Amino acid sequence: MNTSVPSLVTIENNVPLADSREIAKELGIEHRSFFKMILEYQQEIEEDFGQLRFEIAVKSGNRGGAQPKYALLTEDQTYAYLAYSQNTPQARTCKRTLVKAFAEARKRLQTLTASQLEPLYLDATYVALLKRKGLTPRCIRMVSYMAMEIDIREAIGNNPLTQYLFDQWEAEADAMTPEDEQWGRTSRVTTRRFHRLK
Repeated sequence: MNTSVPSLVTIENNVPLADSREIAKELGIEHRSFFKMILEYQQEIEEDFGQLRFEIAVKSGNRGGAQPKYALLTEDQTYAYLAYSQNTPQARTCKRTLVKAFAEARKRLQTLTASQLEPLYLDATYVALLKRKGLTPRCIRMVSYMAMEIDIREAIGNNPLTQYLFDQWEAEADAMTPEDEQWGRTSRVTTRRFHRLK
């Protein structure tokens, strides 16, 4: 799922992300300056707030040269970098706008239902990857439910949807067969390893 809320923040795989190019516009600075700061403090930001996600932009026209890069920042990463920016009136406006955008993204995530999420986690490509790892169909469902629960809980905290997904996982766990046992007992551990494959 990829949903804009609004253009400053995008929801991808149930995680709100801010585009560094849009942040730079709101700050009133060139993106290359903001991106330079992202790289300068990358190590300490990743130590505290997780790995940064970098993307390569599609260049318009037939211009040569290196493809421009940008970053998709989580809420915590965004606020950390904004704390390093100058405290100008435009920067303060940008910070308030981002707070509102991330809040709106969290509200939108809270309206999602399991039926909207399951196709994302149980699509053919994802299932094929898990099958190649040796998981049985039941364990694939278990890992998928727990992956959804982890993503949503990390993005917006515990809520009725995360409880529903955990209950679904427990129902599958209660119905495990000996064939499922190898992966079923460790599905909580293997979830974090496999659900990022989607």
